[in-house]
Amino acid sequence: AYELYTQGEYVLASEAIGQAIQEKEGLNDPLAWQLQAIIFYDIYAKIEGKNKMSESRVKALGSALHSMELDTDKKYYDQNIMILDRISISYYNDAVYATNNIDPEIPRFAENSFKEYIRIQKISHPDEDLSNKEIEFYKAQATAFGNKYQLDPLNDLAYFDLTIESLNHVLQIDSNNYGANYNMAIYYYNEGFYKIDNIISVTPIIDLILIEKESIELFKKALPYMLKAHELKKREETFRGLRGIYRSLNDMAKFEEYELELEKFLENKSN
Repeated sequence: AYELYTQGEYVLASEAIGQAIQEKEGLNDPLAWQLQAIIFYDIYAKIEGKNKMSESRVKALGSALHSMELDTDKKYYDQNIMILDRISISYYNDAVYATNNIDPEIPRFAENSFKEYIRIQKISHPDEDLSNKEIEFYKAQATAFGNKYQLDPLNDLAYFDLTIESLNHVLQIDSNNYGANYNMAIYYYNEGFYKIDNIISVTPIIDLILIEKESIELFKKALPYMLKAHELKKREETFRGLRGIYRSLNDMAKFEEYELELEKFLENKSN
């Protein structure tokens, strides 16, 4: 199998290593399973063109993990970790590509690929803190979903839900993330605004009442996130955000309060 592999005959090499593993000695040989992992990874990378649905990559991962289980004295540990890292990075790359090129048929593909990256990394590097990677991914995914949603808010409501879900992932990891709090408020507020903005003259009264109720609920959902963002960083955008939300909730006292605070903020900023 190794000889065929060095000659670039990856498929024949996979057949040969498969036969070796079926033998009694090969079945429990960590080196045989490691070689199978290497062969299948190269089939995925060099023959299948890194096909994101590759079964060979799955076999490479399973073989590397089984090699680690058999390798009780860790004789082949470093090489197995290198294989796992290569496989996990390939899933990460799939996640990045899918985030930037959302497939409407499988919008969660990026997240599933990213979760596989995280799963493998936690096996190969159990002490590594991956929270920043997770925050980075879910913020990027929220932006991608949010952009799709904003192209057609009336017909792409599913992307709104996916955007909110992605931001929630960020806040579960870091509740004090300014960007996630601010964007959560903006998306809730905008959805409420879109509902009101698309009322037409012939909309029945009963529907108007329901739309107004739904919009108010969305404005209420936006408020705590904007307040949190304002608490974290007092910026012009948070003053304007709070002013807009309170006006939409018809809380004119709070609207005027933040109107005055915004004026003072801008005055101090200019000075």
